[in-house]
Amino acid sequence: MPDWKKLLDTTKKQVGEGAKIAGQGLRQAADEARKVAGIGVGSITLEPTRSSYELGDTIRGTLKLQLSEPTPAKRLVVTLRATRKRYVVQRGSDGRSSPVQRNETIVEHEVELGGERTYESGTHSFTVHIPDRIAAKVEIDGMLGDALRAAQTLRSMTESPIHWTLTGFLDIPWKRNVSKQIDLSIRAD
Repeated sequence: MPDWKKLLDTTKKQVGEGAKIAGQGLRQAADEARKVAGIGVGSITLEPTRSSYELGDTIRGTLKLQLSEPTPAKRLVVTLRATRKRYVVQRGSDGRSSPVQRNETIVEHEVELGGERTYESGTHSFTVHIPDRIAAKVEIDGMLGDALRAAQTLRSMTESPIHWTLTGFLDIPWKRNVSKQIDLSIRAD
């Protein structure tokens, strides 16, 4: 007569070992899927030397790249971007006009810190110049100057303040890029 307790213990042990092996296989497959998708590749830290700037200044700082393993990439880039929201009147298909909010990019300046190669963890210095002006100011006297300044004032009433960001990213082919974006305080005179 078979020993049911021993048979049950042996079966339980074999099922446990099978589940353990299957779990390890699933864990390895998930790790490989994360690598293919670019999840867990690493992180970027942006550290500008100052916290606030003015138009015409130069932003200097460091980009710290922390990677879990050496990673082939197309390029390492820092981008200065200025955007704002603007309200415009748009005519619908029914003929009625309605205000619509649009995002517009005013400044987009890329600085490439490195080209195509295999990147490892490390620190990279960067320098990005902020434009001297964003919009031309009217410097004409008389009625024409007054009319142009009035038009600029009306236009500015449909705009939100300018939002400045600094973005660092590692452009990894066929994977999710490693990136970091920070807000900047840039004052216009």
